[in-house]
Amino acid sequence: MTTGEKLTNLRKKANFTQEELADKLNVSRQAVSKWEQNQAFPETDKLIQLSKLYGVSMDYILGINNDTGELLDDSNKLALYQTKSFFTSIWSIVYGLIMLLLFMAPYVSLSSEGFGSIEFYVNVNVYQIIFTGDLHIGNILLIMAFLLVILQIFIGVLILFLNNKAELVGYRKIASVVELGLWTILLILFIKDAKVAMLFILLLSLINFIGLFKVKQNKIEYIIE
Repeated sequence: MTTGEKLTNLRKKANFTQEELADKLNVSRQAVSKWEQNQAFPETDKLIQLSKLYGVSMDYILGINNDTGELLDDSNKLALYQTKSFFTSIWSIVYGLIMLLLFMAPYVSLSSEGFGSIEFYVNVNVYQIIFTGDLHIGNILLIMAFLLVILQIFIGVLILFLNNKAELVGYRKIASVVELGLWTILLILFIKDAKVAMLFILLLSLINFIGLFKVKQNKIEYIIE
């Protein structure tokens, strides 16, 4: 039996799809497919992770001995809370809720004409702007950014319950890129009237972007080493 055939059998015994395994190892589904078709070979660190994940020896995977390859007890199986998907899901929900709270703080200072044509300025928050019904470019961009925050919370919930976690994580990353771009444009457009909340929202969006693209695991070991 080839290494690819063993990897295929082990994955099926563990009831993982190629996408789920790829997510656990932080590789692409195509990489897993190439391993199983003997078109490529896992790197040493991935072999160690596969060995611990499946509960078999590296020697068995490499064909050095005649182990049966039977899965051991569930103690070596990766729990949901140890995966990158779980980190992304929880972060998406927490991030979204924090943003929704920040939206209540003064975002920009807008001019208005009062009694006797006296001009004065009013501090407004995100909710007050998006629910005015005006379709100025700034309002449209703000509504789009607001909807992207809601979308990211929704994706975070879906990741917990659906199987195509790797694909959802990808969508989550795309949403974070677009959202960061929108907040940046809004800051440029309204820099003269910006309030503290505008800066905090942009900063949090930047942290969100960096966290999703740079953090490969949560503090609990994503693959036990």
